[in-house]
Amino acid sequence: MTDKSVDSTETDAASTVTAVNGQIEDTLKALNESIGSDASSLVSEAEAQAQALAKTLARQDAVAHLRRMQILSETAFSVAVSKQANGDIAAGEAIMKIAQEALRDARDMVAEL
Repeated sequence: MTDKSVDSTETDAASTVTAVNGQIEDTLKALNESIGSDASSLVSEAEAQAQALAKTLARQDAVAHLRRMQILSETAFSVAVSKQANGDIAAGEAIMKIAQEALRDARDMVAEL
């Protein structure tokens, strides 16, 4: 081989290496961008699922609280009627008022969700 042909072969090889390196860099850049958007998409999806779960749990808690307030208000109404039957009208009315407010607050909590 002559010096010119060796130089030409080395130049061609260097050009090929440069082209391949450029393609590798482009591919890596595209992969990194893709991974970034995929990760961002996964994070957004996870956040949406977490918010939906939190809302579901809050609703379940509110409904459970409403059920407890219904039971407690029934008990309070029985106590109020007993107080009134024993002549303590004011105490009976106060107990009923408190029980009704607690029940209304629990219903409002469920309605807000």
